[in-house]
Order: sequence, then C-alpha cells, then structure tokens
Amino acid sequence: MRREHEPLEIPGEEDSRIGERIRMARFRARMTPSKLAAMIGTDEDEIESWEEGRSVIYVEELMLLCHALNVTPSDIVRRPYH
Repeated sequence: MRREHEPLEIPGEEDSRIGERIRMARFRARMTPSKLAAMIGTDEDEIESWEEGRSVIYVEELMLLCHALNVTPSDIVRRPYH
C-alpha cells in the first residue's frame, strides 16, 4: 500500500503486542498472510512486518484489516488494564 506520510514514531513494544493480536486474529480467520494482503491491497511482507512489530500500522490499514478479519479495531489495539 502506498503511503503519503511516514509515521512519526518508530515501532516499539506496543507495536509488537498489536502485531501479536493481528497474527492471532488472522489465525482465527484461517487466513494466510498472502490472502489477507490481497484482501486489503498490500503485500505479504507488510502483513508480516506488522505481525512482527517491525512497522507501524496506519489507521486506514487497520480499518481494512479489521474488516477482512471480522474483528474490531479495539480487538487489535486494546491495552490490558493493570
């Protein structure tokens, strides 16, 4: 997916947790990274990069991903309460 702006932050610990949630949602949907990538208009490398916490997911991408995986954005970005 082509982006007009780069993120203002580098990937961090929270991105890793978000990536784990993306991977879990994808597994629950029984979808491969390449199938998900095709559904949302990106490539498999980008999906894997999000799942591994190596890159930041944009809101637009998150919305497409959530629609494809039939989850809510809060399912992916929620922070556990302590």
